[in-house]
Amino acid sequence: PGANTFSIGSRKTFIHRTPLRNKKFRALYHNRRPLANYLRVTSFFLWKEVPKPTPYAVSSISMLSADEGWAIAGNTFLHYTYGSWQVVPSPTGNSLESISMVSADEGWAVGWNSTIVHYINGTWQTVPITPTNYYLHSVAMVSRDEGWAVGAFGVILHYKGSTWRVEPAPTTNNLYSVAMVSPNEGWA
Repeated sequence: PGANTFSIGSRKTFIHRTPLRNKKFRALYHNRRPLANYLRVTSFFLWKEVPKPTPYAVSSISMLSADEGWAIAGNTFLHYTYGSWQVVPSPTGNSLESISMVSADEGWAVGWNSTIVHYINGTWQTVPITPTNYYLHSVAMVSRDEGWAVGAFGVILHYKGSTWRVEPAPTTNNLYSVAMVSPNEGWA
């Protein structure tokens, strides 16, 4: 998930690009205004606009391959398959801020009002009880059984096995992004 996950902050421009080696991937561009289109990287590192099926700003995207991926726009999921983006209904009315797909069959999204949403068996489902009341800004899954989420007031959540738990944090500052390089090493 890490090398194919592209997250965009709501107020900064951030684009990640790697050598393509005859492959394609999609990323987003944000220039201090809501995103209007997806951008597509093609060979030779050229950026190309690709229409998106919603007027809402996209906050996060997670690509599984050049042919499949997911994005979040407000409280709407967007699924990329067969060369186009399709709207997928969300089980929550809360805005979502980050998505991390583990596989085509499983993924997680987090957002406002401590919302955690889990994609499994072809359906997005809201996690009914979350271990915090704070907004969650970013999620990074290391595997199906392990992941991390961060949010307001320094909240850090750790998913292990089947449960999200609050981890001790050395700060009360808001944490807007998390990236894990292994189950035990990461940055927030």
